[in-house]
Amino acid sequence: VFHYNDGDPHLVSALLGAALGMNTGDWCRKNLFEPLNIENYSWLTYPDGVTMGAFGLMLTPRDLAKFGQVVLERGLWNGKRLLGESSIDSMVQVRIPPQNTGYHGQAFGFYWWIDPERNIVYMHGQGGQYVLVNPEYGLLITITAEPNTQGRFQFSLEDAFSLHNRIISAITN
Repeated sequence: VFHYNDGDPHLVSALLGAALGMNTGDWCRKNLFEPLNIENYSWLTYPDGVTMGAFGLMLTPRDLAKFGQVVLERGLWNGKRLLGESSIDSMVQVRIPPQNTGYHGQAFGFYWWIDPERNIVYMHGQGGQYVLVNPEYGLLITITAEPNTQGRFQFSLEDAFSLHNRIISAITN
């Protein structure tokens, strides 16, 4: 049974921190943020020092897009390997098929959503934060929104897909 919730990524962050001997935020700063030249960010931690796994990472849209670019380039950033290709492949491989997620016909990998219809992978943050990666077209779309908007004011997944489809239509016609 699959049920996405905030508790699982928090637990993963704590387990990773224990295995790495440093909290997840410190590891990411050293191994991802610094090589990606990400300086203007904050990431919430619990009082015990565990980095929040499900939320609390605040980045500029440009810096958020860098994570999508690393996935698009299969682990490379400016020609330098940050992550192994097999790590990228594992992240975006279907782990939970669409019929089991209960989420708009979307599949799920390792904290990446997968849209089989459009052949894209994407991150989806609360309130309308998206990074969509379409390897077939070498396309990366980053969308940010006010995370506290709700209902009809929230940038929805359907809105993100509509924008993706319009861009694909424009570049293929």
